[in-house]
Amino acid sequence: GWDVHLQQQVLIENGVTYIFSFDAYAASPRQIIPFVAMSGEPWTIYGYRELMITTSKQTCTYSFTMTYATNPDARLVFDVGNSTADVYLDNISLTRGAQSPVEKETIHRGPKSFVLHQNYPNPFNPATQIGYQITDRSWVTLSIFTLHGQLVRTLVGEEQLAGSYSIDWDGRDQFGEKVPSAVYIYRLETNTSVTSKKMILME
Repeated sequence: GWDVHLQQQVLIENGVTYIFSFDAYAASPRQIIPFVAMSGEPWTIYGYRELMITTSKQTCTYSFTMTYATNPDARLVFDVGNSTADVYLDNISLTRGAQSPVEKETIHRGPKSFVLHQNYPNPFNPATQIGYQITDRSWVTLSIFTLHGQLVRTLVGEEQLAGSYSIDWDGRDQFGEKVPSAVYIYRLETNTSVTSKKMILME
């Protein structure tokens, strides 16, 4: 896919909600993915949405809450895929939402909910990123399985503190071999909770 990066040393603060807004249209209907992310490795994505745009100009808006550490040098990115249809963007803005003193206190207690995020990008090739958050100190296991339940690889198997995390998967199994294109299941398990989602590895 193709990314358009806007690099302006954007300050993204932990626990604050942001509103990402822009006008967009394309030469033909298509999907784009706007997101805010870290400017260097591990290229962590803070908030993204998959949006459909058409040939008619429209204002696209979504909000997200920063659950990672404050970053004074974030970037705005538009993943426009590999379509040859032109995309037009205008009036791009990232605005800060309100934050109450109560919310600020809550940040230090860790996330309120156990969450496994959808991997990004998806479908993907050759690599994808998986984000999750846990509410309490726990033994955490993040594993990838085939649709038939066969273990492909364990990405995380350790005790972790409450917080938000992300990890990349390079599309390889436990033995370092590239796995074939298919739908895979990734499962997050702690001492008290378990959840899973599907992702697609595509040639």
